[in-house]
Amino acid sequence: MSSLTLLEHDCAVLQRIWPDTFPKSLSCCYLKDSPALCLDGRVTKLTMNFGRGNTTDNAVPNDIAALTGLKTLQLGNNGYTSIPDGVFDNLTALEWLDLYGNNFGGKPIPSSIGNLANLVDLNFGYSGVGGEIPRSLEKLDKLYFLNLNGNTLTGVIPPGFSNLKSLHTL
Repeated sequence: MSSLTLLEHDCAVLQRIWPDTFPKSLSCCYLKDSPALCLDGRVTKLTMNFGRGNTTDNAVPNDIAALTGLKTLQLGNNGYTSIPDGVFDNLTALEWLDLYGNNFGGKPIPSSIGNLANLVDLNFGYSGVGGEIPRSLEKLDKLYFLNLNGNTLTGVIPPGFSNLKSLHTL
């Protein structure tokens, strides 16, 4: 696919998820004050912040899975209550995932996040996640920053975290 075709694809995905933010007549990366940043014909950064009152859809949008060029995804403080299975699975370029301040109601951190091998920054602070820290996060050997503050996590820190040499902040 050409870079223009990829960008058209990515913009169409964003228009489906947030039609009021991304009008169909404009490119998603060239809007004034756009929450999307593009590089090499792909949406590589997306910052969506609707505030705690967002009630249009309480789940992280499934369509995000189609934005495979994303490196930065900021979905903090949106009032999301669930993360659909597999929504992050294809985001293999993702380096920064911010879900701070949502309301996941004690649901566990999806173990599939441990498959995001390029992740450097993972922020679930004050997002209402619960249960144990998934052992799959031990595979994130590029992880530098992990925020799990203000949640109802149980159990112990997985022993493999001691092998995460890049981890600076936990």
